[in-house]
Amino acid sequence: MSEASDPALTTPNNAKPITPLQKAIRYGALSLVVLTVLSTIVWGLIDGSEGFWGALVGAAFGGGFILFTVVVVVLTADASPTTGGAILMGTWLLKLLLAMLALAALRNVESLNHVALGVTALFAMVIVLGCETYAIMTTKIPYVDTADDDNADEDG
Repeated sequence: MSEASDPALTTPNNAKPITPLQKAIRYGALSLVVLTVLSTIVWGLIDGSEGFWGALVGAAFGGGFILFTVVVVVLTADASPTTGGAILMGTWLLKLLLAMLALAALRNVESLNHVALGVTALFAMVIVLGCETYAIMTTKIPYVDTADDDNADEDG
């Protein structure tokens, strides 16, 4: 069997370079929903409504921070590398500023369990990032362009 007819080397019609990132968004969002449900139940049982709200805010804070970056990369996929990099850096700085402002604003809120918020945010970041990494690593996209291989056969 020649390389050109090898199904592992041909690109499916619907495969695009952003397909792994779209899959990462799905996996990350699904894992965030599962974590949010579990964490709000556990912290709600531990500390009542303060634990529930702390876990909910922590999940939104931690998971949103990670998912927002992937969404920005998908939205700027067609931009030039310079423009995409500038937008990504700008949104990263915006996220950092918003995170600092949000944490400062939440510091004195007594209706939140701050331990629940911190633990859930930490777990959300790790779990969502892990699920996104798994989604990207398991997506099947070929690394070769078969059109270049066909031209090499004709030249040689």
